[in-house]
Amino acid sequence: MRQSSVAKLTVTRSVPVVRSNRRLVVRASAAAPLNSAATAVAVETASAVHVLSSESYESFIASNELVLVDYYTDWCGPCKMIAPHLEVMAQEMPAIKFAKLNCTTDASAKKIAMSQGIKALPTFHLFRGGEKVGVFVGGKPQQLKKFLQENTA
Repeated sequence: MRQSSVAKLTVTRSVPVVRSNRRLVVRASAAAPLNSAATAVAVETASAVHVLSSESYESFIASNELVLVDYYTDWCGPCKMIAPHLEVMAQEMPAIKFAKLNCTTDASAKKIAMSQGIKALPTFHLFRGGEKVGVFVGGKPQQLKKFLQENTA
């Protein structure tokens, strides 16, 4: 009779929590036979990027001096790829308030996206004192960072 192997592994993975401005960090540790389930512990961590609703959109922009809004959808691949980079940029650039608006959550969010001229995703608008001062389209983090540095200096 053959004995089962024992797995000793620790996995740390960060995954988004749906409709929240938080991320879920899952740490799984298994010191059991490979055919048994691993034990997982979940810890929520605060996000540096604010999640806007159609109701909070205008007031958030008006109440902050410098705001970058990410217009995105859940099904957009480039939107998903740039999201972790936005978290890092938000921590590196505290003078800018980073926010995101899901353009497909409801009819009001779709109207906001249409009124802002969103035609491609992700699109980023930079607001200073409530006025739009810059637009960046695309999911390239280094170019977005350069755009922010040039337009906030």
